[in-house]
Amino acid sequence: DGRCALRNGTVAACGVGLEIVGVWEQSPLSAQFELVGCPPGYHMVKEFDPFGDFQYETQGCTPCPPGSYLLAGYNDECHGCPKGLECPGLSSVSTRGGLDATGEVRWEEDS
Repeated sequence: DGRCALRNGTVAACGVGLEIVGVWEQSPLSAQFELVGCPPGYHMVKEFDPFGDFQYETQGCTPCPPGSYLLAGYNDECHGCPKGLECPGLSSVSTRGGLDATGEVRWEEDS
């Protein structure tokens, strides 16, 4: 079903070729694991129910889709790709033929 679990502070495999992504810490109050960081190219997803209670089962690291990027995954959303760059997803960003005669990157202003 695509769900994973942490047990005794170790990473547990979930499905074929999948594993839990991110940095997790066990809460001393609830004994449940809480996501505290994601690798570059992934944004952190944390949700609360209507009563303000944290939803442990919905937290996770979601990869940035093509056309976006994220250099650090701590409590940030994926950013749209700036003009003049190519962003195939995750944390990869490259110029799109945007070099001037000196080899410097030419930046374009967003409109």
